[in-house]
Amino acid sequence: MLTISNLYYSFSEKALLEDVNIFLPAGHTLGLVGPNWSGKTTLIKLISGVLKIQTGTISLDNTLLNNLTARQTAIKVATVPQDPHLPPYLRAIDVVLMGRNCHLKTTKWETQGDLDIVEHAMQVTETWHLTSKQVYELSGGDLQRVMIARAIAQQTPLMLLDEPTANLDLKYQHHILALIKTLQSELGLATILAIHDMNLASQYCDTIALLKNGSVNLVGTPTEILTNENISGVYGVDTHVIVHPDTNLPMIVPKIKQS
Repeated sequence: MLTISNLYYSFSEKALLEDVNIFLPAGHTLGLVGPNWSGKTTLIKLISGVLKIQTGTISLDNTLLNNLTARQTAIKVATVPQDPHLPPYLRAIDVVLMGRNCHLKTTKWETQGDLDIVEHAMQVTETWHLTSKQVYELSGGDLQRVMIARAIAQQTPLMLLDEPTANLDLKYQHHILALIKTLQSELGLATILAIHDMNLASQYCDTIALLKNGSVNLVGTPTEILTNENISGVYGVDTHVIVHPDTNLPMIVPKIKQS
């Protein structure tokens, strides 16, 4: 259970996030949707501890994240960043093994249990065949799935993903998001996605937060939030909102003016 209360963050005297209040139960996915510079990535960096909270609180399962050490935070929060910076000659399996670092005891060496967890994470993300590939040899989509495998191997109650489908083809966009839904139901994983694709957000997120200029304009179900009125108010674009034939959830199609 994640609770964000009265969160404020500024840089160079400019407010990047202001009065953000969010509640996310265990086993649910929250989609952060909004234009560029609306505050999605900043919010993820604050929850993950990359940025220091200035005002407000973030708590996970009644533990304040504000003052935790990096290791303590890593035990609770796994993050898949938008642009990971990794040594180019690191093997894919070593990237995923990094997800176990926060759980290692004083020996500093992985156990067979850790290796089994890593193999499982790579199997479910369909990256096991990439184990000996080095980072520089991976495509953008392969690296994205390896990073998601690392987050799964970390075994935290909360996972943050910043544009997780940006480098993935159609198959793996749906494969990864469906996998996250499975982890939700099996493990009670809570997930936050910063995502531009409103149609993917609609199909795979339980709740959507619509951000604009550093503020959360609206929070609700996909059906409540993804309306032409709301989208037009944030993006300045008129849309058709249709219903997906399989899920009955909204699908967004921009209106195109005919000449």
